[in-house]
Amino acid sequence: MAITNFIPTIWSETLHKELASICVAVNHCNRDFEGEIKGKGSSVKICGIGDISISNYSKNSDLSTPQTLSDTAMTLNIDQAKCFNFQIDDVDRMQASPKLMEAALQKAAEALAVEADRYIYNLYSSDCPRILNHYNSGESIYESIIKARELLYV
Repeated sequence: MAITNFIPTIWSETLHKELASICVAVNHCNRDFEGEIKGKGSSVKICGIGDISISNYSKNSDLSTPQTLSDTAMTLNIDQAKCFNFQIDDVDRMQASPKLMEAALQKAAEALAVEADRYIYNLYSSDCPRILNHYNSGESIYESIIKARELLYV
């Protein structure tokens, strides 16, 4: 079959939007980085702010000296590359029903999101006992969740 009436469409934005709405662990990670990811083997620098001190407050009293902020930095090595590969055999059918491609991209995004989340959760599986120890030591479940979230942003 000759492709004579093909109208090109950019599908990557559809995939990107789907990934952003599906990911769980990835959406709770710091993804602000310096540098350019050109592919597997690249590295980027992730910068952040150090811990902030919290103190008690009393109305109509002087505050303590302000804290001088510190920064944090870590290098993220891009050591994995994932892909999906499918085809829609009938070009006329795809053009007549663009929702077919959108549905396929949604399924591809779901599969990529599962892989990305699985990777993130496996990175932090060694920290789970430490988080549970905090909870068992008298911290509220809320405090434990905050600590878990902070670990994802390191």
